[in-house]
Amino acid sequence: MSTSCSSSGALRAAATKALLLVVFVSLSRPFPCTARDSLLRGASIAVEDHATDVLLSPDGTFACGFYGVSPTVFTFSVWFARAADRAVVWSANRARPVHSKRSRLKLSGRRGALVLTDYDGEVVWNSTVRASATAARARLPDSGNLAIEDGSGNVLWQSFDHPTDTLLPTQRIAAGEAMVSADKLLAAGFYSFRFSDYAMLSLVYDNHEMSSIYWPNPYYSYWQNSRKIYNFTREAFFDASGHFSSSDNATFGAADLGKNVAVRRRLTLDTDGNLRLYSLDEVAGTWLVSWMAFSNPCIIHGVCGANAVCLYSPAPVCVCAPGYARADPSDWSRGCRPTFNSGDGGGRPRAMKLVALPHTDFWGFDINSSENLSLDECSTRCMSEPSCVVFQYKQGKGECYPKSLMFNGRTFPGLPGTAYLKVPADLDMPEIHIHHCRMRWHELTGVLAQCLECVIEQNYVELRNGTRNFQSEIGRGGSGVVYKGILDDERTVAIKVLQDVKQSEDVFQAELSVIGRIYHMNLVRMWGFCSEGIHRILVYEYIENGSLAKVLFQGRDSGMFLGWKQRFNIALGVAKGLAYLHNECLEWIIHCDMKPENILLDEDMEPKITDFGLSKLLNRDGSGSDMSWIRGTRGYMAPEWVSSLPITEKVDVYSYGVVLLELVKGVRISDWVLDGKEELEAELRSVVKMVVSKLESNMESLVADLMDDRLHGEFNHLQARLLMQLAVSCLEENKNKRPTMKYIVQMLISAEDDAHAFT
Repeated sequence: MSTSCSSSGALRAAATKALLLVVFVSLSRPFPCTARDSLLRGASIAVEDHATDVLLSPDGTFACGFYGVSPTVFTFSVWFARAADRAVVWSANRARPVHSKRSRLKLSGRRGALVLTDYDGEVVWNSTVRASATAARARLPDSGNLAIEDGSGNVLWQSFDHPTDTLLPTQRIAAGEAMVSADKLLAAGFYSFRFSDYAMLSLVYDNHEMSSIYWPNPYYSYWQNSRKIYNFTREAFFDASGHFSSSDNATFGAADLGKNVAVRRRLTLDTDGNLRLYSLDEVAGTWLVSWMAFSNPCIIHGVCGANAVCLYSPAPVCVCAPGYARADPSDWSRGCRPTFNSGDGGGRPRAMKLVALPHTDFWGFDINSSENLSLDECSTRCMSEPSCVVFQYKQGKGECYPKSLMFNGRTFPGLPGTAYLKVPADLDMPEIHIHHCRMRWHELTGVLAQCLECVIEQNYVELRNGTRNFQSEIGRGGSGVVYKGILDDERTVAIKVLQDVKQSEDVFQAELSVIGRIYHMNLVRMWGFCSEGIHRILVYEYIENGSLAKVLFQGRDSGMFLGWKQRFNIALGVAKGLAYLHNECLEWIIHCDMKPENILLDEDMEPKITDFGLSKLLNRDGSGSDMSWIRGTRGYMAPEWVSSLPITEKVDVYSYGVVLLELVKGVRISDWVLDGKEELEAELRSVVKMVVSKLESNMESLVADLMDDRLHGEFNHLQARLLMQLAVSCLEENKNKRPTMKYIVQMLISAEDDAHAFT
C-alpha cells in the first residue's frame, strides 16, 4: 500500500512539474512554438502574419520579421525579443517601409537572395548574393546576425555587413560603412558613426546642408584626442564583455565591463545623436546605459539648430538667440530665423549693437581668426563686416573669431569665452520661457541663472526640511559638510553644504561643471544643486554602506567584513572609475585626492568614487591650468606634489597604489610598520621595499604575511600577487614609470574570472 501511494505521489509530482514547465516555457517565449530560426530557399514570410511568423534565434534572444512602425507601416527588421521595447538592431528597408497588406519577404528560389516586396509587388529591397552562389537558407543565429548560407553553412550575405543604427558584439564597422541614427519612425536621421576622410572614427552631423564632426572633440588635434590618422585598416568593433576598440586607437568600455560576458549588449547611435552602450536586464526586460559619449547633450551638434543656443540645466533646453524666433514650433533641429531686417527699409544699413552672451560658444563658420586683439578691436572687425553675425572672444591670448553663422550654440558654467551677438540697436530683448520661468533676456547665462533661481528657493526649503534643518551629518570633506536627507519624492540623498562663503562659488561651479556632465557606475552621481543667496549645496545619490575607510579600517569593531572577492571587485571598480575620468571624459579629469574615505560602497559593495571638490579640468597637453591651490591627503600624495613638478593623472595612479596595499592588508599604511615616529612618506617607501622583497622570494608563505589576517588564508594567491605587483608599479617615484589606469583595468579583468577566487 505504501509503495502504491508513493508511486502515485511521484506521478502527481512529475505531472505537476511538467505542467509548470509548460507554463514557464509558454510565458517566457514571446512567439509560438512554430517559430523557427531559418527560412528555406523558396519560402516566404507574409506581413499579415507578423505577430506569429518570425525567425527566432535558438536561444530566443533575437527575432526577425515584419516590425510594426505603425498599424499600417512595417519594416523587415531584427530586434531583441526579450527586451520590453523590442529594440530594433537592424532593418532592411527603414528608408522605404512597406504596407500592412500583401507585403512579402522571400528567399528567392531563382536568385537565392532575400527579396522584400510591397503590397503592389514592387521590390523595395533585396540582398546581394554573387551569381555563382547557391543559397540554401536564411538563418538567424544567437548573435543576431541574419545570414544567407549555402548548404555547407558558408555565409553568402549577412546583416552584420550592413549596419543601420546599432552594432552588436563581434559586429565590425569598417571603411565605407556607417551607423546612421534613426528618427521616431526608424527612418535615417542626421547623425552617423563612421570613419571620416581623415581615417578617424567619428560622430558626424549632416542635415544635407551642413556637415560637422562632433566626436572626437573637434577643438582638439588628433593627438590630443589620442587618435592616429595613419590608419589604413579602418576597422572597429566591440566584444561581448563590453570593450570597444578601433584601429585609430579609439577605445571605451561599459561600466559593467567584463562582469558577465552573457550580458546582452548593443551599441546604438540614438535619435538625439548620442552614442550609447546598453546592457539588457533580462529579468525586467529593460536597458541600462553602461557608457555614453556625452553626458551633456548640448555638446552634440544640431541639437538646437541654427541661431539657437542649448542650455544644460541639467536637461538640454533650446532657446533662440536674441532677435530670433523658432522656425518650426515642433522641431528644434530647424533652428531659429531672424525677426529683423539688416536694412532700415530705405536701402541704408541699420544701426547695430552687440549683446554679450558669457560662457557661450558657437562652433565653426569662422570668417577669420586672430590672436592678440583687444575686445574693442575684435568688435570693430565684426561690426564692419556685413557677413559677421556674432564673434567669439577669449581673454588671455585675445582670441577673436568672427562668424558668419550661429550654429551649435551652447552655454554652461565654466565654458571659456564670451559670444557677442550683432543685433539692431533698437531691438527689444524678448521675454523667453524655460521650464516654468518667464523673464526678459539680457544675457544668455543670466537666463540660465535666473531660471535656476526660480526653483532654487523652493529646493532650499526642501533640502532644509529633508535634513531636519541640516542635523543628520554623515561626513565632512575639505569643502563642506555632508548630511543625509530625504527629498519630497522620497529619494534618500546625500546633501553637501559648501561652507567657505568666500570661495564656495568657485568650488560650486567647479564641482557642478565636472560632476554634472559625467556618468559611470563607479562614480557617485550628482542629482541636483542649490545656489540661493549665500547657500551653495550639492545633492548626490546616497550610498548605503559609507566609505571604504569605515568598512575596511573600522570593520574590526563594527562587524562588517570584506571578503577577498569583494576586495578584488573594489580594486577593479575604482580602477574603472579612474580610467573613465582619465581617458573617456570629454575633458581630462584628475581626482587629486584618491583615498579610502573618497571611495563609497553601495548596498552590493560596489565602489563609487566621490568628492571631486579638489579635482581640476586640464587640457589634454596638461597646460593652461593652475594646480597650486589643490592639495591631496598626506600619505596618499605623489612625490611630484612636494617637488613642484607638473601634475598629471599619474598622481591618481600613485594614490591608487596606496589604496591597493591597504585593501590587501586591511590597515592603513602607517600601521604597517612599528616605528610610528617615521614620516609617512618614509614609512611608505619601507612598506614598498618589504612588499618587493616578499614578492621576489616567490614563497607563498611570505606573500601570505602581507595579507589581512581576518581573511584566514582564504584569498586568491594569483590575484593577491597581482594587486601587490600593481601597487608597487603605481608607487614608482618616477611618474613616467607608473602604469595608466587603463592598463591596470585590463590586467585586473584578465585575472577577475580566475577559477580559484574566494568569496
